[in-house]
This record gives sequence, C-alpha cells and structure tokens, in this order.
Amino acid sequence: MRILVCDDNADAAETLRVLLASDGHEVIALSDSRACLEKALEWVPEVAFLDVGMPGLTGYALARQIRARFGRRILLVAVTGYGSQEDKTVAFEVGFDMHLVKPVQPAKLLSIAANRQGTGQAALASPGR
Repeated sequence: MRILVCDDNADAAETLRVLLASDGHEVIALSDSRACLEKALEWVPEVAFLDVGMPGLTGYALARQIRARFGRRILLVAVTGYGSQEDKTVAFEVGFDMHLVKPVQPAKLLSIAANRQGTGQAALASPGR
C-alpha cells in the first residue's frame, strides 16, 4: 500500500511513517503541506493521512486539491486535533473520507490501511478514533 503522511509536526509524521512502514507499507512522510501536495500529484498514494491545522496550505485545502485531481481514487483521512462536530462536517465537505481526532490509537491507523488494502475501495466516512 502506498501511503502519504502529512503533518507539520515532523516527529508526529515520522512516528506515523515508522508505524505504517513496520506493517509493510511504502510510506512517505512530509511536514510541509505544499511538498505533500506535490508528492501526492507525482506519486499518487492509495491512502493519505493529512493533518488539518497546517500553516500555509491547510489540510482542508490539500484535500480539496487532491479530490479535484483524483476524485475518490485516494482514501483521505484527516488526523487532527480539531474534533468538534463542525470540524468533522467541514472535513467531510472538503473531501475527507474519515476524520480521526488525535491522539489516534496505532491499531486504528493500521486497520484503516489494512481495510483499504483488503477491499481496494475507500472506506466510507467514519468519525472517531
């Protein structure tokens, strides 16, 4: 599974990269949202875990641009500290498939990748951790 991780907290991005790579996935982790968009357009991951509250190009803007280019081909998962109902609503409106509130249990992240890999289809919107 090709997975892109984008979080402006470089340590968080790297931790998620190591976790997913240890499960056999090919993972690229970036802490700059513009670099993340460029990599998504070039590399075309199957899953993208995106932080929402990034400086510059927000995770919301990033999701919109990825959706505009690839439609539903990429499973987009918001991994964020923003957990209100309004935050979730906005996330789904801009194109995220899932909205997870930090801290997210590692098993949940691995399960998302495994389910995507097993079905070959994007999971439907499911809030929570």
